[in-house]
Amino acid sequence: MNLYIIDGQHRVEALKELNIPLIDATIHENLTVEEEAEMYYGINDRPAKSPNSKGKSSLKFGDVAAIEIEEAVTNIGMKIDYDKNVNSDGYIMAYAALQNIHKRYGKDMLEIVLQVINSAYGKDKRNYQSFMMKGFADFISKFGSSIDLNHLINRLQDVGFEGFMQEVNKNKVSFSTKKESLPFTLVEIYNKRKHNKNKLDKRLLFI
Repeated sequence: MNLYIIDGQHRVEALKELNIPLIDATIHENLTVEEEAEMYYGINDRPAKSPNSKGKSSLKFGDVAAIEIEEAVTNIGMKIDYDKNVNSDGYIMAYAALQNIHKRYGKDMLEIVLQVINSAYGKDKRNYQSFMMKGFADFISKFGSSIDLNHLINRLQDVGFEGFMQEVNKNKVSFSTKKESLPFTLVEIYNKRKHNKNKLDKRLLFI
């Protein structure tokens, strides 16, 4: 018996590109038009998949970006909570933020961002919220090689996580979000105990 796919052609082409010739499928036979319509609307009314579940699926099928994101996280001794059900430290739930940083700056930058946060504040899950990772990524990408990462980590440890967040929230008054105020706060913390010639120019954040 020959079966023809009349919907989902993009999925078929994706599977072909991934060299996956066979997949499991559920076949419904002898349905009335009304039953077909009911099933169609039922399928399309399902909630959209989360970035985490899509990331898990992409990793399974060998997607390069998903593999690099996974490697960046595991290289610093952490794991991704793809199913969003692990309530413990050492796991990152904000997969969309990992994707965003990887897409904008690449795997190496993503790993640097995660390593700086890990070195400064450890593997507590609160350290890896979306605004934290994106804010650090924006800061590091903006100033690049001008940053002494060891000095940055030492200063963050001196301030402590609670103190750091107090400064981020205080500066948020001048910005729309904590993600925007975080790089500005990092510049202020970094510049303390630095000679003027070695200080970062916070004006660059507004360019």
